This record gives sequence, structure tokens and C-alpha cells, in this order.
Amino acid sequence: MISNEIKRVLITILLITSINLIYFSVCNYFECYQLSFMNLMKTNLICNGCNSLTYHIMNYQMEIYLALGIYLTSSLKKTFDDTINKIMNF
Repeated sequence: MISNEIKRVLITILLITSINLIYFSVCNYFECYQLSFMNLMKTNLICNGCNSLTYHIMNYQMEIYLALGIYLTSSLKKTFDDTINKIMNF
């Protein structure tokens, strides 16, 4: 059985991936990644929104990745400490 902690990490990664796929598909559909006069002059409001959301999503993703990294390293440290304590008490 998968523990609740692993489920939370997997759900977080799945959520990040889903948001990225949906977001990229929508922005690609409106051709926001194409080199055009409208995109160069920032006159396309949908593409401006895509650029703004890209920035905010990137910041939130960095925070989530850092939190996951901190969580994983702290759980590894706990596992190592428990193992060392078992070895020392043996």
C-alpha cells in the first residue's frame, strides 16, 4: 500500500504536469510561441496573459520543487538517523 506522503508527492507532480500540458496546449493553440508582428508588439492580450501566467507558474513551480526537495532530504535524513541508531544500539 502506498503511504499518504508518497500519494501527496505523486499528486503534486501529476498536478504540475497537468497544468503545464493544458497551459502549453492553450498558448500553442493561440500561436503565442510564434514569431509574428502581433506578438512582437505585445498587442495580443491572450499571449500577454500566457506570458504573465508563465512567469507566475514558474515561480510557484520553483517553490513546490524546493519544498519537495526539502521534504525528501529531511525524510532521508530521518531514515539515515534511524538506521544509524539501530546499528549503534545493536
